[in-house]
Amino acid sequence: MCGGRRSSSHHWLARESWISPSPRRLPDVLENVLEGAARSGGGEGYVLHLTYEEATALNELCAWNVHTDADGAVTPESQVFDDLVKAILTHPDY
Repeated sequence: MCGGRRSSSHHWLARESWISPSPRRLPDVLENVLEGAARSGGGEGYVLHLTYEEATALNELCAWNVHTDADGAVTPESQVFDDLVKAILTHPDY
């Protein structure tokens, strides 16, 4: 997933990670990706098939929601966003 290739990347995501008690409006492209997410093999989460552009958009959206405390540690409320940013940035195809 680099250099503008249209290959897809697979990211595992727990359903509770993207179902928020106070849902925010997602861009249509990301909403479509989440609606099309397939259950993971273990049934505990979902597998996202993302193009480079979708992964970049999701990464940017999540990065805006990562907050830290006074000591620089990621807050529990934003841990899922930090986990997604790390998963995207460290994916071998990104």
